[in-house]
Amino acid sequence: DREAGTPTQVEVLLRLENLGQATALLDLDELFLATTSLEAFGAPRVDPPRAEPLARGEQALFEVSFPLPPDTQLDDFDLDGILLRWVVEFGDRRVTTEVTFERQVPALLYAY
Repeated sequence: DREAGTPTQVEVLLRLENLGQATALLDLDELFLATTSLEAFGAPRVDPPRAEPLARGEQALFEVSFPLPPDTQLDDFDLDGILLRWVVEFGDRRVTTEVTFERQVPALLYAY
């Protein structure tokens, strides 16, 4: 949003729900976003800025904004796919999770 002075960014709403027995804690320092060709975005801004441990059955929402790296523009990136990675601590065990999103362009249907 140029009027608000916000840089061009990718915004992610991340929902974490603890279904296990151990407490779960999102490691905010391990959030990472890249294109599928591994062009990394900038360090994320997270709201809320601090994660609290979640007991079994608890959940939390995080609004995460990944700005473009300095001196780049959106057209510099191939956004046909993006990769999001995060780490959750379950007690003393760290689990890294990664998901890839791929842009699907619907085929044009022609009626004869």
